Amino acid sequence: MADKPRIGILGMGTMGGPMARRLVESGFVVTGYEPDQARAGKAKADGVTLPPHRPAWLRPPDMVPSSLPDVATVRRAYEAADGAIAGARASMIFIDVSTTGS
Repeated sequence: MADKPRIGILGMGTMGGPMARRLVESGFVVTGYEPDQARAGKAKADGVTLPPHRPAWLRPPDMVPSSLPDVATVRRAYEAADGAIAGARASMIFIDVSTTGS
């Protein structure tokens, strides 16, 4: 059986937190980023690996869903110098499931 893809989730709030927890329960390796300490603590308790800064994945994930509160935060999470795109490799898949306007 092939290894499950590694997942990196940006945002552990109302949508991202339960997604991360369910993925961990299903046997996926999940690495996440959440600046809110309470949400980060909950995600860590649920089995999500949280690096010390965004998104500093030791092993880049195969897929990165994000669930963030607004367009500006989505843009920063992906486009900042230390954002998700900076550490991307050709085969990574990015999926934004944030409920934001354009």
